[in-house]
Amino acid sequence: MSSYKVEKQILKDNNGVSGSINHFVHDDSTNLFYVGAVNRLFKLSQSLDVQQQHVTGPEPDNRLCIGYSCDGKTKELTDNYNKILLIETNTNGNDRLVICGSIFQGFCEFRDLTNISKKLSMRMHTKLVTNAENASTVGLIVKQNLNENILFIGASYPISLHCKDEDTKNVFFLRRKDIPALSMRKLTSDESAFSLYKEASFIEQQPPSALKILYDKINKYIIDYVSAFSIQEYTYFLSYQSSDLNPNCETNANPKSIQSRISLTCNRDTHFYSYIDIPLTCGNTSTTNYKIVRAGKTIIPGRNLLNKLRLNSEDIESKEILIALFENRHNGKTDSAVCIFTISKIQRKMKKNLRKCQKGREAIKGSHFDDGATCIKQGIRSGPTLCTTIKSYYGGRKSGVIGAKVKPAIVFQNTALTSVTLTTTSNFTVAFLGTSHGHLKKIVIEGKTRAREYDRDIVIDEGSPINQDTFYDIDHRNLYLTSQRLVAKVPVENCGQYASCPTCLASKDPFCGWCTLENRCTLKSICSMADQSTDRWKILTDCTAIDNISPPMASSTENITLYMSNIDIPRDSNYSCVFDFGNKQQATPVSFWNFGISCKTPQIFSLGVDFGPTGSKNATLSIRSEETKKLFLSRYFTFYNCGSFASCTVCTDNNYACDWCVYENKCTFRTNSCNGQTIFSNNIFEYDPANDTVANHTDQMYGEGKRRGPTFCPKINKYQTGDVYIHNNTSKEVVIIGSYFPGIRNANGYNFNISTYDEFNYKCIIKTGAYSNGNIEAVAIRVSESQIKCQVPLRSYELPESGILEASLRVTWGRGAEIENDGMTVYLYSCYKMAHGDCSLCKNFEQSRVSLNCQWCDNPLQCQYKDHCSAVGAIARCPGPHIDTVTPRVGHVYGGTIVTIQGRNLGAEFVDVKNNVTIAGVACYPNSDMYQPAREIVCILGASDAGVKKGHVVVLNKAFHNIEFQYMNPILQRVTPNKRAVSGGAILTLHGDPIYLGTSLEVTVNDKVCNITSLDTAQIKCRLPPGKLGESKISVKVDGHEIRQDMVGNTSLTYVADPEITKIQPLKSFKSGGRRLTVMGTNINIIDHPKMFIWTNFVKSNLTNCQVKNETFMFCPSPKLLTRVRRLRRSTAMVTAAIGFIMDNAVNVQNLTGINSQLQYYPDPSVYKFGPDKEDNDNVKLFKSEIVIINGKNLMVAAKREDVQVAIGNANCNVTNLSEDQIVCNPPTSQPKPTPGYSRSDIPAVVVQIGNEQYFVGYLEYEKAKQLGIPLDYLIDYLIGGVAGVGLFIVVTIIICSCIYRRQKNKSKREFEKMRYQLDNMESNFIVECIEDMLDLNAEIGDGRKPLYRYDDYTFKILFPQMQDHVVLHPPIPKNGSNERQQDVTICHFSQLLHHKEFLLKFIRTLEKQKSFGDQDKSNVASLLIILYQNNLEYITEIIKSLLKELVEKSAEEAQQKGMLWRTKSVVEKLLDNWLALCMYKNLEESTGTSLYVLYKALKFQVKKGPVDAVTGDAMYSLSEDRLLKTENILEHVTITLNVEYEGKKYKCRCLDCDTITQAIDKMLDVIYRNIPYSTRPSGEDLDLDWVSENKTLQDEDNVKLKENGWKQLNMIKDYKLPNGAEVVLSQYQKCRPVPRSPCGTVHVSECCNPEAVPSTGTDSQINTQYWHLVKQPDESQTKGLSSENYHTRLLATKGTLKQDIDDFIKTVLTASPNMPPVIKYLFDFLDDAAKQHNITDPEVAYTWKCNSLLLRFWVNIIKNPDFVFDIHKTAIVDSCLSVVAQCFIDICSTTDQTSSKDSQSLKSLFAKDIPVFKKSVSTYFEDIQRMPAVSDQDLNVYLAEVSKMSTTNFTKENALVELYSYVQKYSNEINESLEAESLTEAQEFPERQDNVITNTTVPSNV
Repeated sequence: MSSYKVEKQILKDNNGVSGSINHFVHDDSTNLFYVGAVNRLFKLSQSLDVQQQHVTGPEPDNRLCIGYSCDGKTKELTDNYNKILLIETNTNGNDRLVICGSIFQGFCEFRDLTNISKKLSMRMHTKLVTNAENASTVGLIVKQNLNENILFIGASYPISLHCKDEDTKNVFFLRRKDIPALSMRKLTSDESAFSLYKEASFIEQQPPSALKILYDKINKYIIDYVSAFSIQEYTYFLSYQSSDLNPNCETNANPKSIQSRISLTCNRDTHFYSYIDIPLTCGNTSTTNYKIVRAGKTIIPGRNLLNKLRLNSEDIESKEILIALFENRHNGKTDSAVCIFTISKIQRKMKKNLRKCQKGREAIKGSHFDDGATCIKQGIRSGPTLCTTIKSYYGGRKSGVIGAKVKPAIVFQNTALTSVTLTTTSNFTVAFLGTSHGHLKKIVIEGKTRAREYDRDIVIDEGSPINQDTFYDIDHRNLYLTSQRLVAKVPVENCGQYASCPTCLASKDPFCGWCTLENRCTLKSICSMADQSTDRWKILTDCTAIDNISPPMASSTENITLYMSNIDIPRDSNYSCVFDFGNKQQATPVSFWNFGISCKTPQIFSLGVDFGPTGSKNATLSIRSEETKKLFLSRYFTFYNCGSFASCTVCTDNNYACDWCVYENKCTFRTNSCNGQTIFSNNIFEYDPANDTVANHTDQMYGEGKRRGPTFCPKINKYQTGDVYIHNNTSKEVVIIGSYFPGIRNANGYNFNISTYDEFNYKCIIKTGAYSNGNIEAVAIRVSESQIKCQVPLRSYELPESGILEASLRVTWGRGAEIENDGMTVYLYSCYKMAHGDCSLCKNFEQSRVSLNCQWCDNPLQCQYKDHCSAVGAIARCPGPHIDTVTPRVGHVYGGTIVTIQGRNLGAEFVDVKNNVTIAGVACYPNSDMYQPAREIVCILGASDAGVKKGHVVVLNKAFHNIEFQYMNPILQRVTPNKRAVSGGAILTLHGDPIYLGTSLEVTVNDKVCNITSLDTAQIKCRLPPGKLGESKISVKVDGHEIRQDMVGNTSLTYVADPEITKIQPLKSFKSGGRRLTVMGTNINIIDHPKMFIWTNFVKSNLTNCQVKNETFMFCPSPKLLTRVRRLRRSTAMVTAAIGFIMDNAVNVQNLTGINSQLQYYPDPSVYKFGPDKEDNDNVKLFKSEIVIINGKNLMVAAKREDVQVAIGNANCNVTNLSEDQIVCNPPTSQPKPTPGYSRSDIPAVVVQIGNEQYFVGYLEYEKAKQLGIPLDYLIDYLIGGVAGVGLFIVVTIIICSCIYRRQKNKSKREFEKMRYQLDNMESNFIVECIEDMLDLNAEIGDGRKPLYRYDDYTFKILFPQMQDHVVLHPPIPKNGSNERQQDVTICHFSQLLHHKEFLLKFIRTLEKQKSFGDQDKSNVASLLIILYQNNLEYITEIIKSLLKELVEKSAEEAQQKGMLWRTKSVVEKLLDNWLALCMYKNLEESTGTSLYVLYKALKFQVKKGPVDAVTGDAMYSLSEDRLLKTENILEHVTITLNVEYEGKKYKCRCLDCDTITQAIDKMLDVIYRNIPYSTRPSGEDLDLDWVSENKTLQDEDNVKLKENGWKQLNMIKDYKLPNGAEVVLSQYQKCRPVPRSPCGTVHVSECCNPEAVPSTGTDSQINTQYWHLVKQPDESQTKGLSSENYHTRLLATKGTLKQDIDDFIKTVLTASPNMPPVIKYLFDFLDDAAKQHNITDPEVAYTWKCNSLLLRFWVNIIKNPDFVFDIHKTAIVDSCLSVVAQCFIDICSTTDQTSSKDSQSLKSLFAKDIPVFKKSVSTYFEDIQRMPAVSDQDLNVYLAEVSKMSTTNFTKENALVELYSYVQKYSNEINESLEAESLTEAQEFPERQDNVITNTTVPSNV
């Protein structure tokens, strides 16, 4: 089915940002549309093109302002939400656009419809609508009289703004209290526009045209208005509200208290005296009630619904119905219902409430309204009226308690409905329903409580709610609606999707019916003359069809009338029958008869229709309307041709009226022209529907006794005749049995048994095919009607090797007519040839095939026809048996082998051999079913009686000693591989010597069959079945016996988990494929031959073969994109395909989930050919420099340098650089040999290969001539000419010099270009190495655990860095005596003072003013305060906010505003650091900490991958240039694996042969204690390393190496010559050592230094010795001359390996997610607001503050010190690398561009390409956070409370107070003076209290 054609227009502002649409209105007069959005107003054409756009916001405003006036309040840019968008139509044609917005307390204005930028209002009118985004407003324009319009406005009180700020709540209430809930406004063109229609009159005591909520209830009784509509003289409002008052600033959040209501007011009543509202309920009393009304519209229903609702009576004033949408929220879900109310019922319920009020009953509530009603019994006898202009009639505005309640017509589960649009069509009432998910549903209202959904949802804007405002175009063919971001035009029907009448009517689409004569599904309005006849357009009736055609088929030789019944087609039109035979058509006119139509059949033979061998042809009979010229009814009709049937049976045995003329041997249609006997058809009746009679032709043609049907056809019965055998050179009479053989007749028609006419004789014809020269004819005689005799003469036949030929037998009579034959066969044979000289076989013929008459004759000694033997009865004896082959020649000792013996004379019958075969002395039991007499014996061998042995074969008591058979015992020795995937599908190889012999084999794994793929005696290969995890049992059965298994060999198989793919990179390829992709995962190496494929449009590509590298990764070439996909999307820049893998039977890798497996295909790049150096030298480049440059386009879109190969002839050109438009490579030094296949064979061709695609570039010719730039012969001519004169010599000299200069210049240029390419691409040389390192790193990280510190440990590390102990960790000092108790009182008073915000702020300010209060003091005070208030972070947050505001003020006055928070110049900056760190702990624990830990592990892994000097701490691989191992010589090192035993367990550990013993031990401990807290593992210095096989303890220092010139080298692994795989043991020290173990591990050194940073001049206890490890520590003069080129590549290699981890960490940190701590959003908003308040317009200032506060002060600290977060050991080299990463992080926060140059630090060069990318990430991070919803103080405090709960009692606050109090003692005078100067603090007596604290006692500063 075709989908709906939805036209969409996304509305965007001038910056391309899509806006949030609020309202939408349609101008019926111009068919134009207007859209009101946030800050935007749009004008659209009918085709949704944006014609005009006007900006309406944001504007400077404040919710506390009164219009423009703000009384000193600060204005902020505030978004303008469109609240009302209406078109006012006037009789004078001056239509206007009415617009109301949320700013300026809710303003309204007029705008010009033709130019929406033009205001028509004299002034802006404010305080009309709600001013909050989420508060509702509805508007409706109603005609008061012919020339006057009024505007009804329903506005909800903005409770969200009211409750936003506790301090300003009352002020806001004063601003909004006088804005009515409902009001009636003027729409004049003067100053009174939008004023109340009637103001309050105190004289007449009349209220205004407004309905207000009482002041004391206005913020507690919140009415949410949904929609408004007007019917006749009434205006209605739908709303939902709380049934009770909501205290404590609560909204209608509790669904139990929500009630939907409908309000009514009379348009004539300008004072709302007639106002009444009643409850509106949708639901069942016993089930769910849908309480919240979401939308509603009214309509006069279609005829069907109108009748069902009984609204067609003239007594009913209002025939409209209200179709409203309700919802019910429960358990986090939303269900919706559609309910139908009649307006008449609603009015009746309102009158019932009024009636009760008249009687004085409490059925009315209006106490919340200003001027609300009171029900007092009245003497009014007349019934209640809904329209009154007299207040005393009911006493005021009314709120009824008796409501209207109905059951839902239809319910939608888990769906929120948001809009409804109504229409009627073809007597139906239709509703289009919008959903919160952006879908459009369609329903038909069939009754008050019944509706049905039809068709599928139309997706308008997935995920975006459909707005309430919807409109039809003028002819109601299209529906226009909006979502939050777009406007859509949707056709109301899609009838064209239904191709047939049944599907059209089955859809039950109320718009669609079947237009009969046009043969299509259409709207009724576009079906021609549909109103004139119900047969023309069908919607409720059955489809028009041809039910019956009589006759059902017709002969091609007759022209008859066809009668078609039950066809209800319009009779006011003309039609034709069209007969379609495929490529030929013919039409005949249609006539009407009583029950349908009729038409003549066409002249078939005039059309040349070919009936073929079937004799019939199905024509398509269609009815064509001559009015529309369309075929609208069709069905098949069969024509038949009797002449096509060639036999009597086929002619008479069918559904047609065909007869067989026997003597004319033909089939005819109903005719009397047969000259003689006729076999009639079984079909004898025909129906004439026109006359309703049966035409019985029985009397004429089918009379009683006539022969009918195929039973009477002349036919040979081959079963009664039997098999006919005719021996070679033998005559024979053959008797043929059959039925109804015709007799030969004479001229008078009489029959003769023997004919004298040759042309009527019977003949037998034997068809031998290619043998015996074709056919053999024999004279036949008709003996009777059922018997014929053929006289086959003696004849010699050519027979095949088998000696017997099967030939067919035909019998003809008369003039060649053939008697029907079911396949009669004759066997021509020769006994001699059939026996093949085998006596036993001939004997078998004698016994088993007696009819052959074969016999073994003695003269000659051969098998002959019995009658041909010379001496009948003298039968010779058969010779002995002869064996040709015996297979197999080996068998299982347990027997069961099936042995096949082939030869001659192997018995005539089975009984001859039954017990007459032995092999190796063991009986072999022949199988009777498989025995071939004389030729083959198949027997089952018994078990050996002596195990393994040999023997010969004995058959029929004759031994064949030359045929040896061997009994063997097969064995399974080993299985390869031993580990495969649990899903099966791999090839398993079983080895043995032998493993397979005999004839039958079965291999099972865990009792499941392993299908054999190949086998021989030494090995079997089979495909594994699926299994279960763990070891599996393998069973091999040979000849039914399970073979033995070698106990020594590995014969087990372990099933492991299927491979999983975790990552694929890169995910880009050119369309030609062939790019090498790195596929990472687990258990990859258990697959022998993995293959990759892609899915595109559900089409699977060809497979590509992957190359497995190890367990965790493999390389796979990308498949070629399918040609049809490439053609379909040739205009598309990129095509995405899903990657899958064939990995045996693993299913999970075929459809990858959970990872990014979408491969992006890009068009193949362009590689340009060489431009000719000369005009006549096409594509030949003269090679002069050291590099070859090839130009192209889009080269790097899906390729890197390693993906490109360049061949020059038979040699490679090493690619050194790849850019988007150039390939640079280093060619061989000499010209390579050319390769065949190119037009030039003298010079090499240059070919570029990128993936699967090859590009011919041209030819490269190396420069062979002269060093000058001009030809040599040209120079010689000049030199010779120079002899003639000095002038010419000078000229030549100048030319030569110029040429030399030019050549040198070109050479310099080439050298420069070469150098530039080498420098730019040095980093790319390490890509392959980086990939392998990353895979090793994945294994290093292991199970993903991380040794995270507890919250308390983390807090201490943050607050007191580099400190192992602190007074806050100690318990309080016990107090003795009164002095100590007095100290407690003093500290208690001090603690109380600190709880006063003003005191604490003054205390901090005073301390900061003191010159002696240094940076360390600031940090100490900030840390102590955090210790004191870590369980009350809300309080310390308030302190930080106050101090930050002061810091911002101070910074705003300074020139360098960006410097704030850059350095720790104040206590607040350190407080902010600590506060952020504590609040970020959960984030580190749950998300960012993982990437930080991975980065640390990656750095550590990369560093220890290469040599690290144990003395200097420098490493071969480092990010820090200062920490690179400085050596010009390459340090050769080998990685070895040691088998380490520790505490009874064994581990495999890798180390370098150049590691010291302590370094090796540390690496072993890293493996043993992987991801375990470092503090729990032993120290490497406390362990011995023993070499087991040599019984030797390895040490860093011993007496083997001697000291040279005061230097002594530490021992290394290679010094002990440990082999790869050596067994070593780690153990604790057993005894004291007499010599130092290492320079930093001696027994006489009290404190051990860092093992990787040994002091350069370690001193022995006895002799001064300088130790060295890899390099002797040089002086500065030695390192100065060391070229950076020698180690810059190592920096790049290290960075290349770590790049992904660095990128991942920075991406994790700079990703704004909903789960990030709210303190970040709160802090950033605080800084943004502070910048605005101080009029700081430079955006870089706030940007820098954010960087300084979070990224630099927190994250840089964490990056440098991951040991604050994790229990790890940070070595000096790792610390230096972390500092480089931290410096990169600092650089990305800079707002200035930093360019790298030759003199730049290596850090700048390393990250030169990355920093601009990271900077963009920082900007995006800040922007994303800025767009997030604001974090309220309440939400922040909730989070701070959660963090506070994590604190424990591990810190002693008393000691922290004492430490803090020491500052009070130190600066007591200054603090008192500061407190006395503050009036506020004086009032609180802070100075006296402080002075008492100071003077009472002196507390020591150190506890």
